[in-house]
Amino acid sequence: MIEFKHWEITQRARIEDVMKIIFKTSSQARVAVLIINGILEKGKYSEEFGHQQFGVYEEDMHKIFLDSKVSRPTFFKVLKRLRNIGLIKKDYSFYYLSMDFANALRRLERTVRSIIGSKIKDVKPVEEEI
Repeated sequence: MIEFKHWEITQRARIEDVMKIIFKTSSQARVAVLIINGILEKGKYSEEFGHQQFGVYEEDMHKIFLDSKVSRPTFFKVLKRLRNIGLIKKDYSFYYLSMDFANALRRLERTVRSIIGSKIKDVKPVEEEI
């Protein structure tokens, strides 16, 4: 379950703060930060799949895993979650950063605004009694 206080979400949040919202435990959040930072540090641009992406090949992901010093099941469970939510994608042997997560959040925002907006339009203002 994702849990956070809405007032703590800012545009200046660090990747650590975002991962603490997404992952159940602080250790999983820490591994996610290691993976993303590893991609940012070791990554390169690739245009192999018809569009430019920034990421790492499996060999570099394996190095990120070894550097993380966490168990294999934990590392790959976190990597799988990062892929499922759309922060990371994989084409063949290339792991790359993706905007799918950010795009999903924008769609979620529009959905919530639509739901609340449709209800607010139907509600008549309450007149105060004095």
